[in-house]
Amino acid sequence: MRSMRKLRIFHQLARIDRSAIGVSFVDLLFALALAQIFVPIASWAANPKKNPLPLTSWTSLILVAFAITITSWIGYHASANRARFTVSFINVELVKLVLDVLMVAIYFVLASYGGRPRQPNDREASLVALTFVLYMLWDVASWRQKHGEQNKYKAEWEKVRADRSRAEVAEDDAWKPTDFGRMLATAIALIASLVTAGIVIFVVGPLGKWGTVILDVELFVIILGYRILKEALTTETPKA
Repeated sequence: MRSMRKLRIFHQLARIDRSAIGVSFVDLLFALALAQIFVPIASWAANPKKNPLPLTSWTSLILVAFAITITSWIGYHASANRARFTVSFINVELVKLVLDVLMVAIYFVLASYGGRPRQPNDREASLVALTFVLYMLWDVASWRQKHGEQNKYKAEWEKVRADRSRAEVAEDDAWKPTDFGRMLATAIALIASLVTAGIVIFVVGPLGKWGTVILDVELFVIILGYRILKEALTTETPKA
């Protein structure tokens, strides 16, 4: 039938989420990832001789696992595109939630690798690079949300913001589109992480103690540099 020509799976595409379940759920996952970082440190503190932590474990745990987890958590909450809309089957907010969960899963694995006496350098570098791939996909999904057909998300945002009987969106909280600067910063960090992973896997091979430390420092520079660069390149939209 002609009325069935289009499958209406996006009819709840743009609805403000009053409960903010997506945000609370991802916050819990961040807490689990951070806890995994502190597990080997707690074991070391309880019995350093029985549970030693070599220098490479400290750099992997602190410079890579902790740095990428905490900066991601800060970025998640500071982002103008954080989850505010209802997650439903199937909409952009669902895609972003899945990407958030995958990111935190990688942080958990990085923390698990960091607690090992010998870290798998190729996997650590590959997981950091994969994280930036997910960051880029998240930016693309957010761009699609902000520039989608008929801009339904913006229309719903403005509707709720104008209704003072509802508190999901603050009156001075303007709609901030994903701009070129944010995506450029992600692209630069993605390229840097992919090059680093490629060198470790295909050129250098297994690393010794100081090679691992140098790699962790380089990954830390990429992780922190990405956040600084994104702040510098992101265009601030005046509040309406």
